[in-house]
Amino acid sequence: MTSNKLTGTLLACLCSAVSFAADGIMQFSFPECIITCIQDTPVRHQASLFASVKGTPLPTKQDSFLSSINLFLLEKNGERFLIDAGNDQRRGSLKGKLETLKIEPSTIKAVFITHIHPDHVGGLLWNNAPLFPNATIYIARDEYEPWQKDTRRAALATYLKPYQNKLQLFDFGNPLPGGLIPIKKAGHTPGHTVYKLALSATDIAIFVGDILHAVELQVPHPDFCARYDSTPAEAVKSRLEIYGEKALLFGAHFPFPACATITPAGTGIYTYVPFAK
Repeated sequence: MTSNKLTGTLLACLCSAVSFAADGIMQFSFPECIITCIQDTPVRHQASLFASVKGTPLPTKQDSFLSSINLFLLEKNGERFLIDAGNDQRRGSLKGKLETLKIEPSTIKAVFITHIHPDHVGGLLWNNAPLFPNATIYIARDEYEPWQKDTRRAALATYLKPYQNKLQLFDFGNPLPGGLIPIKKAGHTPGHTVYKLALSATDIAIFVGDILHAVELQVPHPDFCARYDSTPAEAVKSRLEIYGEKALLFGAHFPFPACATITPAGTGIYTYVPFAK
């Protein structure tokens, strides 16, 4: 990490308070909270998945890019929250990772969804029943209402209907439990949400969801979008806005352990700086 992104105090805290709990689990300790990155599924994305909104050819001969499917556990003031839930039990590993951490799913107070795609809501169920029986599921109204009209995503109701009585729709800008501030960064989906969290008086973390899918490609070339993006031009705009944040970023598709900064390296040029213990 570079000092122009985060204060020296926070960097020192991070460097002295990061632990590996197990394969696919990494914990980051801050004065008021713990953030645990859980790798739900390791993946590579094929280069053919990406195209530029400018129509320019792929700037590399690579046939695939390192990625990951990650979700995040936030522990603060004695309460536990998840940001996203990963894939369903056929492909995901959330339940097993929580067992490794000795965390009972019933102790999760809330799950904050960045957007309604299978690798973000599939892990809400286990054996067709809610894995988190005591959790409230938070979804942006701007995401939920367009999803209801999206026939391509209709099957994902399987994962949300069991939580119908625990579903909380929210509008952007108002604080949520745990101190998370939801911010609309659309383009991947109509109501794609990132969550901002104060780590100190001067430092913030942002859980950026699917702002990008392949850091090797999309950090140096932010005009490239995955075909999953519903409105690519808007996705590029949201991506560049996040690249301009002075924050510690936690990404659903950053290579594990999914904690990094994105540093300006010139006009329109950015560098991905992963956290390294």
